[in-house]
Amino acid sequence: MTETAQAWPRAIHPTTVREVTFFEDRAEVVRTADVVLEEGERWLVFSGVTPFIDERSVRVRLISGKARVLGARIKRRVHHEETLGRADLDEREGQLRRAEHRLQEANDATERARLRGEGVRELLDRWTSGLSTVPRGLRASNGHENGRKHAWRGAYDALAQAEAEVLGAADAARVQRVQAEDEVAHAEARLREGNLRHVRQEALVEVRVRIDEPGEARFEIVYRTPGALWRPEHVARAGEGTTAEDELELLTWATVWQRTGEDWNDVRVRLSTARPAHQATPPLLEDDRLVTRRKSDADRRRTVVEGREQEILSAAVSGAKNAVEQMPGVDDGGVPLVYEVRARADVRSDGRPVRLEIGHVRLPARVERVVYPELARVAHIRATATLSEGGPLLAGPVHVHHAGTAAGRVRTRFVAQGDPFELGLGTDDAIRVRRDVEKEDETSSILGTQRRKRTVTVWLSNLSREPKRLRVTERVPVSEIDGVDIDVPAQHTWQIDARDGFATCDVELAGDETRKIVLVYELRATSKMVLPDL
Repeated sequence: MTETAQAWPRAIHPTTVREVTFFEDRAEVVRTADVVLEEGERWLVFSGVTPFIDERSVRVRLISGKARVLGARIKRRVHHEETLGRADLDEREGQLRRAEHRLQEANDATERARLRGEGVRELLDRWTSGLSTVPRGLRASNGHENGRKHAWRGAYDALAQAEAEVLGAADAARVQRVQAEDEVAHAEARLREGNLRHVRQEALVEVRVRIDEPGEARFEIVYRTPGALWRPEHVARAGEGTTAEDELELLTWATVWQRTGEDWNDVRVRLSTARPAHQATPPLLEDDRLVTRRKSDADRRRTVVEGREQEILSAAVSGAKNAVEQMPGVDDGGVPLVYEVRARADVRSDGRPVRLEIGHVRLPARVERVVYPELARVAHIRATATLSEGGPLLAGPVHVHHAGTAAGRVRTRFVAQGDPFELGLGTDDAIRVRRDVEKEDETSSILGTQRRKRTVTVWLSNLSREPKRLRVTERVPVSEIDGVDIDVPAQHTWQIDARDGFATCDVELAGDETRKIVLVYELRATSKMVLPDL
């Protein structure tokens, strides 16, 4: 219900914010108010809540006192407020009148300079006309003629000086007029600003109570409001200062924003991953119809084999006890979590981010350099650790620092407690990688077979003087069809993962050393099969 502001029939009691719980797209606010009650049944009015309050979420309970809460409702008021009072407006109007007076004086000075300039120019024209009547070749034969010439020159000098004074006065008048116009424009703008009327909305909580015994009582008002949210972010440090190379330091921050119209000062902050606005009803199942057909003659004569790129997804790295094929559907792993900030905080309604620390752990880690020649020609520094302590690691951005240097920003997925995980720590600029693939295809019409051989050659160079240990990862195809075989000859430098098709090799590079490693694999099939170009 919205009303225009007027004399409120009941006293309004202020409230104090005690606790704020941030959700993904809203916040839950807890306020308290102390009231002195008289016996009977009446409405109490509480202020301080945001105009964006969700009426359906309002809950009021009595913490202390002899009374009962019978009901609660939200009433909204609209205030039409003047920007300035009458005294300030009078002062700005006086400033405008004075600026207009100075502008009028400047215009008058400009007009006087113009008229005087016209008079001087007219006298100059007469002097020029009079001089033209003097006969040519006039010589100074006596003192009388010399006197006339001095009189002409003196008249000209006087007129030239008068013209210079007029021009100077005109320039000064123009400058004064420009300044006066700026003052008038500024004064008019300030007066318009002062005459503006602002509309301010206010929400009040009305509570119906029945007081059994007069005295002091404390009420708690809980409600939710949009315009507030939080997101997790992390800072990862490895190999810097007191942190050893085989240790990973993780700091977790909660970044909160709010533009609710309320300033939450010195409040207890809680952060929840629950989503109260999301629909909780599961979707209905639909039929998925499969249709079969008979093979055509062309289908019987040949089999087309298609290659596809498959992304290997898991909730954690190799060795995790809770590994799954797909990532969980929500960032918190499907179970709502609540974090409490230890220190009380100030979160103002200005939309600026406020960072609050909610976690800090140090974990044993394995820091290594990994190379994926097919994807990049550099070596990446990777840290592998197990989240053995602390809560789960929420999905979000990670600001990475390695060896005292900011290495960039990465993202992490949700990591449950007890699961291993990986983090990229930037690249090693001292490592250079080059890759080459040699293809060899042959088909035997007599035996009815075909063979495709691939030789992958990788050159690794260490441009620094320090030894480097690298782990190189390549891919080999994986067959899902009978009749298509993948043969990887025994190679002591490579370890083959036949399930996912990854081949890994550990290489020790000395300073200023270049080394070549080779991976060979073959694809065999019958001649009637159409193989993809690998």
